Parts: sequence; C-alpha cells; structure tokens
Amino acid sequence: MGIIAIPTLDRAGDVDMQLEGLFVRMPRHQPVLRSPGEHRLNERGELREHLVARAREDETMKLDVECEKGFRVVGLSCRYRSSLWVPREARRMLSELVRGAHIVIASEDELGLVVTDPQDESAAAEELSASGVSQLVIKRGARGATVWHEGRPHHATAVPVTVLDTVGAGDAFTAGYLSGVLDGVSPATALHRGTLTGAFADACVGDWEGLPTRAELSLLETEPGSTVR
Repeated sequence: MGIIAIPTLDRAGDVDMQLEGLFVRMPRHQPVLRSPGEHRLNERGELREHLVARAREDETMKLDVECEKGFRVVGLSCRYRSSLWVPREARRMLSELVRGAHIVIASEDELGLVVTDPQDESAAAEELSASGVSQLVIKRGARGATVWHEGRPHHATAVPVTVLDTVGAGDAFTAGYLSGVLDGVSPATALHRGTLTGAFADACVGDWEGLPTRAELSLLETEPGSTVR
C-alpha cells in the first residue's frame, strides 16, 4: 500500500521539482521490532497483526496530515499482500483510506477491497467518485490498464516487450502515471505513460533498474530497426 501526495504547485505541471518525500510508503524492509519486548511476537500470528495494526495507524495518520496541509492531489495505490493480512482486514482499512484520496490505483483483484461490486467497474467508479475520487486506475497486467474519469473509461493496451522480470512493474506503472499527473496531461495520456514505464520494468531484471529517463520514454514506441541518435 502506498499513499502519494502531490502538493499545490506554484506552476501546474512543474515536473522538475524535487519529488523526495512525496511518495509516502511503508518501506519494504522497514525493521519490524522496535522495542526489547517485541521479540516475543510470534511470526505467524501476533507479528503479522502487530505490523498491520501499526501500518494502519501510520498510513491513516499520513493521509490525515497530507489532507490538512492542502495537498492538491492525494493518491492511494492499494498494493494488497496476502502474506501480511487477510482480505477482511485489508478491506476495512483500504475502503476507509480510498475515500480520502483523489486518485485510486488498484489491480483488478484489489478492486473488491475498496468497492461494493468490483465486477461493475462503472458502478465502482461512481461509488468512489461520490467520496471525492476523481480518477480510478485499474491495472490489468498484460491486458493493459483502464482509468475511469468523469464517468468515462479510457483504456491503454500493454506495450509488447520480452518479459525478463515482472517485479516492480506495478510500481513502475504507478510512477509513470503520476509523472503524467505532475505534467498536467490528460488521464488517458498519463495512463499510456504508465504502460510504457511498466513495460520498461518488465524488460529488465530488477525492480527499478530498467526505469527510463524522460528522454528514453519514447524508445519503446520506436519502429524496430530504427536508428536512435
């Protein structure tokens, strides 16, 4: 799960600003044990419940603080992990958090954690829109992605690449989509950029090593055999 906060900018689309601190996430390798007594938590039960409870408190606090500071956009990427919590716990937390966000990013199998009927995407978008969500982004893996905005869906097909490693592709997609938001482009254009950055991640071993620079974004759309200078 990640909370993304984009502050009100003096210049809309100022993508050269420093982004450090805008993507708030529980670090993947954050130390779990913080006090001498915590080592007694058992790995299968209490440790998992302890981590989830602390994550809920931390992420909810961050979202509240970000909204109070007047951020222009608050986005939430669901990132559900079954090894950390059961669906019932995740649904209770995520369904609360998404209703304080402007952009919600979820994979197809995560959508049911935040809406009443995940099979009806139009109704799902309308349900979240009633709580202030302006963009619902649904990741579909090899079938691309869809963004619902102002009652209409926009679909982007996946960019065909030779897949070497899918680790980090979802995060790369989110990064691409959000960079489009920062650029001030339309949701449909941001969605296409997300599929490009996700494809770069798929085509490289590692979760971030293959991410492109701005100058490299168009490389995957270049005709095979073309000379790139």
